[in-house]
Amino acid sequence: MDPSFRTRALAYLRFDAADEAALVRLQPAFARNEERLLDDFYGRVLNDSDARPVLRDERMIDSLRESLRDWARSLLEPPYDDAYVEKRARIGHRHVQVGLPQRFMPLAMNAMRTHLHRIAIEVEGADRATLIRAVCAIDKLLDFELTVMLETYASDWGARLIRTERLATIGQLAAGVSHELKNPIGVVNTSLLLLKQRLPQDISAAIQKPVERITRAARHAADLCTQLLEFARTKEPRLQRVALEELVADAIAHVDRPDSVTVTTAVVPPQAIATLDAADVSRALTNLLRNAVAAIVDSERPGTVSLRAELADGVATFSVTDDGPGIPHELHTQIFEPLFTTRSNGVGLGLALCRDIANAHGGSIDVRSDPGHGATFTLRVPQRPLP
Repeated sequence: MDPSFRTRALAYLRFDAADEAALVRLQPAFARNEERLLDDFYGRVLNDSDARPVLRDERMIDSLRESLRDWARSLLEPPYDDAYVEKRARIGHRHVQVGLPQRFMPLAMNAMRTHLHRIAIEVEGADRATLIRAVCAIDKLLDFELTVMLETYASDWGARLIRTERLATIGQLAAGVSHELKNPIGVVNTSLLLLKQRLPQDISAAIQKPVERITRAARHAADLCTQLLEFARTKEPRLQRVALEELVADAIAHVDRPDSVTVTTAVVPPQAIATLDAADVSRALTNLLRNAVAAIVDSERPGTVSLRAELADGVATFSVTDDGPGIPHELHTQIFEPLFTTRSNGVGLGLALCRDIANAHGGSIDVRSDPGHGATFTLRVPQRPLP
């Protein structure tokens, strides 16, 4: 954001020290009404058909509620300096990340404005001039708040549009390249199969190891081609009823892992049947499992990967947890962007594909991680009736 933005915006609103003083006088009454404000705001949001899917679970609602609490308290706590603006901008960025529609910004400000006006009447109602000053100060500050957040929306969505156009071009190129590569890779795999059939059982390690390396490399190349094609392709999920136990077993079967990595699974309830695109969700789980295994292998120590599938409250939830090195907090949103990777041999498509699959199902994927203490990726798929 332009460093001069704050100064110019506050000057335009003619927000001054007298306005700051008027807002500070409202702090005690605001503290008494804090819970009522939070209940009213989230009561409105949760009853909205567009906002409710964004706030997918109680953890997210609790987190955003605490963020709103911090934001509301700091409204009446000057100075309104660059650090204040930066904090507001982060809130706007966060709303874009979770997919909250932009129109909720003015609606949220309306809810806050209504409560603060009532508080101003409670505190300053006996003095008309002081009440007018307080109401004007509230309106100036909330208009400033709204301007900051809408600026962040504009910059974020503009950047996303540019990135989307770029990725569309990359996707077309990727599809073409992948299609052309599949034939020679198929020749390599077929030739390897014939070669293995003709090699004697007692071949030396000097020959066997290179053949195994060629096999792994060809398989890796084929997987990359598949990912490129899937990334370039958009399709609606083909919903079907699937046993979660079978889905988990299929994903596990597609993951190579060394002896140093232990994989555990759990399905709750054991006979759960979910409605989803089995091929796509299995592919997403396979990508998450491969990443988890790779994280442990890169740490150069033994570890455990756990896959848990649960069907409850109309949502199929899949969690993949590893005890590897974890992911820095500043990368939690970037890792889902196409072509972003932290691995030297990665292409940055696996997690992007997982997110696309989640979105296509009307679901979500997120990560929780503390550096040094592993990571947990959670894929949620809301249940829909079969067409």
